[in-house]
Amino acid sequence: MTEKTHKANYNEIFYWLVGLATISVVGSVFHLPAVFVNTLVFGIAFVKASLVAWHFMHIKNEGRLIYMIAVIPVVLFIILVTILVPDFLIRKNAIPPPTPPPAQVQP
Repeated sequence: MTEKTHKANYNEIFYWLVGLATISVVGSVFHLPAVFVNTLVFGIAFVKASLVAWHFMHIKNEGRLIYMIAVIPVVLFIILVTILVPDFLIRKNAIPPPTPPPAQVQP
């Protein structure tokens, strides 16, 4: 029997993680639209989490069951977001702006 051997280049993965984190921070510093920045940051967070799970947690060497276990939370997340997005879109102006305090009367 041949045994699977793996040798991950941990330095390369570390540099990818640092680079992606830098892009996240720099993206939030510039005054870009919030939707774009949020999408960028969450997308980069997903890529970083995938890199860590794939290489440092050795998921790439696991069987098919671990992939099925990983798919279930992703499906539940998509369902939750799909259910909640219309509510956020309808209620974005539901909270009135704060009113200024009443003027103080001087004696």
